[in-house]
Amino acid sequence: MKKLSVLLMIIAALLSDWMCAVVAYNYRGMEEAAKYGFSAPPDVAFVLVLPFLVGIVICTVSSILLWRGI
Repeated sequence: MKKLSVLLMIIAALLSDWMCAVVAYNYRGMEEAAKYGFSAPPDVAFVLVLPFLVGIVICTVSSILLWRGI
């Protein structure tokens, strides 16, 4: 169970890195698109954080519970 716990923590860390990369990429794209008349502001890109946060929280909580042996 400890190996699975470590694996889940690694996945949570990778998800946080991917989250930053995806949000930054989409923010930059929306910022450029706003120059050409798109109606959505670049801040809408931060909505993409929500699925990543859910995954990070699930992995972290599962990892902690497995580490304790629950």
